[in-house]
Amino acid sequence: VSLVEPCADAAQSQATSGAVSPRPGVSSLPVQFWLYLCVGVCMYGAIVPFWFFGSRFLQERFGCSLEFSDALMLLPEGMIALLGPIVGVVVDKQGWTLHSKLLTLCAALLAFPVSFALLLVKDVPPLLSMIL
Repeated sequence: VSLVEPCADAAQSQATSGAVSPRPGVSSLPVQFWLYLCVGVCMYGAIVPFWFFGSRFLQERFGCSLEFSDALMLLPEGMIALLGPIVGVVVDKQGWTLHSKLLTLCAALLAFPVSFALLLVKDVPPLLSMIL
């Protein structure tokens, strides 16, 4: 069985019927896809590097135990996994406009530097920063 045969059969059937199906390009993707992509890039660009040294930072900066600092490091990903689908359903059911989606995106993106800045303040518990 050849992997090329199905492609050759499809090309031959197109040639005999004269119909050419257009291939969708990158520009045909909806705005929601690009928003999702942008949020994913920003989120992982801000959070993933912190995973590598975050637990140790929390131990040294706040005197947390290894177990507690590891649990704190799980909070952002756990909240994404639990709240992501819920927020997605709410946004879809309510029919948010692009403007309201962009405002929510901006608020979420501003939460990253605020969260990291709160980690620099020793009087603020690290739990607050990790939840934010």
